[in-house]
Amino acid sequence: MSISIVSTNVGSQVGVSYSFTSHLDRNDVTRPTISLNVHHLNEGPSASRPVMVCIHGGGWYQGDKNRFEDYKPKYFNELGMIFVNINYRLCRPISADVSNNYASWNVNRVKFPTNVQDCANALRWVRDNISDYGGDPNNISLIGHSSGAHLALLLSTNTDYINAVGVPTSSIKSCIAVDTSFLNISSSISDNESTEGNAALLCRNAFGVEYDASRPGGFNDFSSTTEQNNTYNAGSPDQHISSGIVTNFLLCIQGDANRRNKMITFRDSLQTAGIGNSLCLFFAGNGLSATYTHEEFHEYIGAPVDKPSGSHVPTQNQLNQGHADVGISTFISRYLTQIGII
Repeated sequence: MSISIVSTNVGSQVGVSYSFTSHLDRNDVTRPTISLNVHHLNEGPSASRPVMVCIHGGGWYQGDKNRFEDYKPKYFNELGMIFVNINYRLCRPISADVSNNYASWNVNRVKFPTNVQDCANALRWVRDNISDYGGDPNNISLIGHSSGAHLALLLSTNTDYINAVGVPTSSIKSCIAVDTSFLNISSSISDNESTEGNAALLCRNAFGVEYDASRPGGFNDFSSTTEQNNTYNAGSPDQHISSGIVTNFLLCIQGDANRRNKMITFRDSLQTAGIGNSLCLFFAGNGLSATYTHEEFHEYIGAPVDKPSGSHVPTQNQLNQGHADVGISTFISRYLTQIGII
């Protein structure tokens, strides 16, 4: 893998190109490389700090690591961690027109598994190089929001992707998933229940439109239903839970009961497999204002205040049902302390 430093060390931040692969950014501008940012503590190889790798969201087709550079680098640095923020190839070009049997869709657009493979290669770069910046290559945690949380969960459950590039599962100590309902791709397409946007459209764009041999015009992302099902299963975190995956998960979710229950079911499957985890629930729906909106959920990680002004205060009954008793930043630091990362 080719490595190049593409920006100079500015205080405690370094920008690195981890792949020389051209791709379209969220504005459909061609970029020559895929990059990541390292926020370190200027300590050098002797420090051996735990590492947090962040994967941005955006429905797999938009977003950028720089949108996650608000409070998070300082927050995780102050927890004693190296913070690495990564980009990956987006599923573009995208078309929202489904009125003519997908005639406007590009069958050669970037699709899964390109995105998760890029993330795995970024982790390989971290493994190979993070000690130069004071990080421990054997103590890496993942955090992602929305579709980025899906990718973090997938890397942590379907560990074939990281193992294929030489990253051992044992080096990934924890996965923090912030507000995703993309746990099963087939279900996300059929249910279309998501606060991330049009779940069915996003999944079809990123993972492929269902195979239909009789579709007028002949558009198909797959050559058969078998290929379709194999792809959807490969991209579904809930299909890869076993005793050999990453050993700690923090699952943060907000929304209505159906959305929360999907994550609770995922948590229960982890527990059945003997995997350590913690569930962070924030109630919304039924006429209640949420503690966080979908975007606020990640925006308040490391923010000067833990919750938006006027946000929902949980009742005792909701606390009994599992509503988090603190804000997202406090919950994350508590979790990382409990599992021995910090």
